[in-house]
Amino acid sequence: MATASAEAGKGQACWNVFPAEWTERLRLKYPQPLVALELLESPEGFEDVLGVISGNDILQAALMRGRLQALRNQLVVKRKIAQSQVNAGFKKPRLPVYPSDSSRAQETFAVAANALVPFIRKHGKSGLGKSLLAVEEDPDILESRERERWVEVLSVYIIDAQLPVVALIEGSEDRRQAWRRVFGARRAKTLRNRARSFKHFRMWLETVRGLTWPSRVSDVTDYLEERSKDGCGFSVPGDLLAALSVLESVGRVHMRDRFSSDETVKAVAQSITEELQSRAAPRRPAKLYTTAMLLALEIHVLDEDASLFSRIIAWVISLQHWTAMRADDVQWLDPGRMTLTDSGLSGVLRRTKTTGPGRRAREVPVYVGREVSLSGNDWLQVGFALFRQPEVFWERMYFLPFPSADWTYGVKKHMSPEMLNVCIKRVLAELSVPQRGEHAWVKGSMSLLPQELLPYWSGHSARHWLPSWAATLGVPKPDRDFLGRWQAGAHESNEYIVTSREVVHRVQMHVVEGAVVGHAGVDERPLLNELQEFANARGVSFARGAARHRVWRTNDSGHRGLLLGFPLDYEHITEGLDVEAALEVTVEDEDGLDRDVSSFPYWVSISRRSQFRRLHAKDKCGIMPWSVFRAEGFRSVDSANADAWCKTCWKKVSCEEAAASQEDSSSGSSSSTEVEEPEHASQEE
Repeated sequence: MATASAEAGKGQACWNVFPAEWTERLRLKYPQPLVALELLESPEGFEDVLGVISGNDILQAALMRGRLQALRNQLVVKRKIAQSQVNAGFKKPRLPVYPSDSSRAQETFAVAANALVPFIRKHGKSGLGKSLLAVEEDPDILESRERERWVEVLSVYIIDAQLPVVALIEGSEDRRQAWRRVFGARRAKTLRNRARSFKHFRMWLETVRGLTWPSRVSDVTDYLEERSKDGCGFSVPGDLLAALSVLESVGRVHMRDRFSSDETVKAVAQSITEELQSRAAPRRPAKLYTTAMLLALEIHVLDEDASLFSRIIAWVISLQHWTAMRADDVQWLDPGRMTLTDSGLSGVLRRTKTTGPGRRAREVPVYVGREVSLSGNDWLQVGFALFRQPEVFWERMYFLPFPSADWTYGVKKHMSPEMLNVCIKRVLAELSVPQRGEHAWVKGSMSLLPQELLPYWSGHSARHWLPSWAATLGVPKPDRDFLGRWQAGAHESNEYIVTSREVVHRVQMHVVEGAVVGHAGVDERPLLNELQEFANARGVSFARGAARHRVWRTNDSGHRGLLLGFPLDYEHITEGLDVEAALEVTVEDEDGLDRDVSSFPYWVSISRRSQFRRLHAKDKCGIMPWSVFRAEGFRSVDSANADAWCKTCWKKVSCEEAAASQEDSSSGSSSSTEVEEPEHASQEE
């Protein structure tokens, strides 16, 4: 009886290793706690335990993975400490140690080790070592350590093959540094992909031919033929040639002896690739976000009921769309060099897939126009203010920190692109259906996206949204080439950089105006049909699927548009003045002024904060006199004394004046309402 009680107490003590909220699920799955503890030792068992505690939910599993890894690392450390204490009890008494000049001996040994050993691992392979690396503040250090890891792997392949470069490095005083240098400026991901591709080929060589390096062309072609028969991906032949090219280039293999440039090998690889592509499933491009999702994201940034980090992630997703950034690019934005001015938001990308140190463009700028908004809400400034709050903003080398457990503040830990994608999925699940307000879109009561539809979008969805919409709305290709490629970073001319900013702002506003006011190219029906097909396959009804993304209306020209919230009057919005308060101020100031501006052909909107006077023409834009802080009507342009024209009104009135002058070319007289943009209109920008 006593033995049973002791065993029960021991089992309870083992269960106490796990957090209380995990214990109940683990007890249902595993009869003994030692089973769960043993499973943590293997990668497959770790995934099994993670699935149990997360309920096989993808988002929960991603969020719990770090906690479970930390628990496993703690158990490993405790086990090592306990083992060392046991071993200490069996050690024999040691002889007394007399002081000596050991520093010189250590230095001599280090020099000898560098000369004898080609490469020594300087990072841990254990889970503890990986978790320590994940906490590193500077992503450049993570990149450097990851690069060292794959340099080591590739250097072993070169040494085993005894390529010519091995003899050169043997004469180096510091072989470790020499191996780092011979791989040039290739990045960690490039080296990783090359090492993984060559690993399968090397295993085949050792097993089938007993070699560590191909000796003839047939070694390469036979391997490709076998992989083709096994049904490999169509990228395998190209990946192998790329891996051979790197190893032969770094290994200083003579051009006539290189397999990667052999015409026979290249022809066989091309033929196999074409055959595999014909059998492969069609490539599925990244699906674009719907306009309803972008509206909901802008509204979510302003939603005070949402958590701080959730609102910031919504702001980042919107930035990705308007700057055509990948999820991998976000973390390379420099947080300390991002600014918001009257012209818009500007930032600097320190590195992308095609730019950075060692590339033609070392740093590249990104821009978002100040009036860019589909919902009529000033999401750009609100999100920027949230990002600058002390809970998430401090001096660092990466853009987004890791979120806290409750998403109310940031943790001083680098967030990987994979984790950013998980956070994006969580925010998408929190979005609500956008509804039409009086002057802008507002948050609805229903959820916009069911959990079953979240896999429809990927991390590259935002990358293609702006270029796709710009092409649909008729933006010429030379202007579209500025989107997502950041060509200004490859030029040192300041004039070119200014031009690129103007072009990007112009394209962004063209897309905003086309989507909100209406355009012949606006048509989301194909995208919504594909979304509903995806939903049907997962048991999601039309009412819960594509129906919630219908936000379009038809304008007087028969074109689809949002028809609400354009242009964005950010000066009025950022004052924090709600509609009722604005109307009250208007009523109080009616004495002495004619507020019925509907009878005037021109009227001026006056901002509350800066008293900026913007000239409008009657019924030429979406701004209404009753929606601004103060409005005054005028019979002519000259009497308005405006600071700047409304860009939309000025464009339409100019076109009407030009058409009128063509019809009556003999008339040389001009009325007092002749359209001329004020010389000091640039003060508004």
